[in-house]
Amino acid sequence: MLKKIILFITLFIFINGNCQLYQQVWGSMIPIYTKQERPFSPIKKILSTPYITEVNPNTGNLYVVAVDGREVVEYQQLNPIPKSIYKNEDSDSFSIESLKFDNNNDLIISGKTLNQNLSTSGAYIQKILQTNYSISSFVAKVTLGGTIKWFTYFYDIPQNTISTAVDKDNNIYILNKRSKTDVVSPSYFQETGDPNTIISHQDVITKLDQSGKQVWSTFYAKDHSKINAIIAGDKGLYVYGMHLADNNVSSYFGTSGSFLEKTSATINNTSSVFLSKFGFDGVRLWSTYFGNEKSHIPFSVSSTMKNHSNMAVINDDVYFITAYNSSVLNNYATNNVFLDKPYASSENQTLSKFSGDGSRLWTTYLPMGGYLQKSLSGDKLFISTTVDQKRVNNISLATQNAYQFKSNGAQDIYTYSLSVDGKTLEYGSFYGFEGNDTGYSIPTFNGYYTIGHVKDYSDKKSFFATEAAPLKEFTFIDEGVYIGNFLSYFSEKEKSVEKSIWTFIDNKKWKLIKLNDWVDDFPDAYIQFDLAEKKVKGTNGCNEFSGIFKPENERVLISNLHTKRKKCKNDASAEIQTSMMKYLNDEELRFDVADQTLNFYKDNQLVMIFGLIAE
Repeated sequence: MLKKIILFITLFIFINGNCQLYQQVWGSMIPIYTKQERPFSPIKKILSTPYITEVNPNTGNLYVVAVDGREVVEYQQLNPIPKSIYKNEDSDSFSIESLKFDNNNDLIISGKTLNQNLSTSGAYIQKILQTNYSISSFVAKVTLGGTIKWFTYFYDIPQNTISTAVDKDNNIYILNKRSKTDVVSPSYFQETGDPNTIISHQDVITKLDQSGKQVWSTFYAKDHSKINAIIAGDKGLYVYGMHLADNNVSSYFGTSGSFLEKTSATINNTSSVFLSKFGFDGVRLWSTYFGNEKSHIPFSVSSTMKNHSNMAVINDDVYFITAYNSSVLNNYATNNVFLDKPYASSENQTLSKFSGDGSRLWTTYLPMGGYLQKSLSGDKLFISTTVDQKRVNNISLATQNAYQFKSNGAQDIYTYSLSVDGKTLEYGSFYGFEGNDTGYSIPTFNGYYTIGHVKDYSDKKSFFATEAAPLKEFTFIDEGVYIGNFLSYFSEKEKSVEKSIWTFIDNKKWKLIKLNDWVDDFPDAYIQFDLAEKKVKGTNGCNEFSGIFKPENERVLISNLHTKRKKCKNDASAEIQTSMMKYLNDEELRFDVADQTLNFYKDNQLVMIFGLIAE
């Protein structure tokens, strides 16, 4: 196996020199979760809870469910200090298990709760459900200011799946489980479950409008099928799952004229993955099997992530990872791809691309599977996983532009990116130190975050933490053994990490809402930046102003600032003008963006807040 890895991977080490090299901007330890072993006991048990993460596609900031499962915190690209966005105070009876942004910058959260008093007026399901489990599911929409717009109880939402999707019109799709004897309505595909299987609760997809009201639901189940992920594209909803058929020939998940209409296993009870596309109206457009006999959906090799992703959608093209049993000898790769042959005698994994009409465009083998995500710009695919030093030749997996060329400990995180045409390994790098380090990476604008668990360290000092980290040390366990959780951010070395933030700020009007300690409605004070022309303009309470600016990391350098000299209408307007112009002329003025606000700092003190004016 090792020789095959070397043979196939080494061919791709010497990659295009135009690829970017990532550098670490910051790293920090993050809190661990401790829980009493029993009520009133002084002894606490340390739990390594899997992470739930989501990147804001507008700002590139990372949102993480805190270790207790009840809070969502924000990490900015330039700031390792977390900010609490939303928190539920219900001790152990509330757990967030999924995060997803809509196009209005609101968070769709789902999870489980025992609290019977959380539903909002007019919610789809206002009373807690008696489900197949002891705790009920929920779905809610929350602003980045922590306000709940609506909250509905829900049917069982399966764990360890990509269970929430949002389309371009902010409709929400939720994967859930219901009794096979239920009748869902309205439904435009499958009203009831499969009555001929012993599986009592089967997969259902439900569409909610942006107010949380049901639009339609459909069962999507046959035999022992299981949906792994749902993701919305530009023109429909993709569904990726696995079908364990009760007989050796099945066509339920294959439509006429699709890539693979039927399974054709030599024995019964063999699995095959399927890829389906539904219209936003709930009608199935097409579906295909893939990999035929004994193909299956891979799962995470570590416990660091809650919802392992094997599918990504860019515009209306879909990419998905498939695993194959070692006994299957077929070569599924297409020509002119990154790896066109299986690299191991044991389980292999492929990455495939299908177009919106169901045509396969390419398939490549992978050096290893992992957590699949698209870059926010849609120009590359990121895959990350935990690697065991004993099982891989780590030098051959690293590219010339790697941040870290080899694995340093028993386990490390490996992150790599492929071109969207499936031909080029653009980046491959390890991250970790002497202990056992497990985790995964989440792409953002011009970079990525890496989050994980660490153990088996012999000293409290953490090499994951940089100078600005709020938490820099591991947690002591016993007899010189230390553990911890970490989060790091990497950006492209030759690009400003501010580019993505300035894209969000660019050409929008930002109205002054706070000046020093003065919070008010300032109708005559706003600011607007033109990134292309590097020009700034606005009003300062009395007069219009204009100038030029240069974006630099956390700072904005404004020069040639001119203002008219019209007399202010009152003393308050004059004070606003004086303070605004003083701060805007200050070369040490810093800024960040959070919850649709543009914040300016002087000597680490927040001096101005501008709110985004809705267009």
